[in-house]
Amino acid sequence: MDNKDNIEELSPSNELSESNIEKLELLDQKLEDEKREQEERLLIDFDEVVKEHKSKPFTIRFQDKFYEIPASMPLDFSMFFFRWCLKRKNGKQVIDIPEDKFARFIELMLGKQFLNSLESSKQQFEFDMIMDKLATPILDEWGYGVSKDNKNQAKKKYG
Repeated sequence: MDNKDNIEELSPSNELSESNIEKLELLDQKLEDEKREQEERLLIDFDEVVKEHKSKPFTIRFQDKFYEIPASMPLDFSMFFFRWCLKRKNGKQVIDIPEDKFARFIELMLGKQFLNSLESSKQQFEFDMIMDKLATPILDEWGYGVSKDNKNQAKKKYG
């Protein structure tokens, strides 16, 4: 309810001075401005954040097929990674992927199709090669690289 609705109640003679009417209109405008400002402060438009944050994925070529990898760590991978792979040992964060979780690690990081291509390939791939040539550079892009002195020691790039 704005002040214009109260004008009759405030003035039984229905005669407000012009300056009072202007003051009431100014108060109404200030009230609307304050409401809008409070709504803007309280609103986090996550849809807009996602649109702004999306950046171009990078691409991996394997057996003449191309696989797109997100430019930033996807939520499903991060939930898996922080639960199963990032550990604290001797006061340092290390990447330690349990053997029974390695396929899931690859699937979440590189995609189901890429994992299927690796598994069905006639070539034999070593764990270290996949980690050194694929996983490590991707983790580095996503902000969790590995230090040079210890291949498995994680370093957080931000925060």
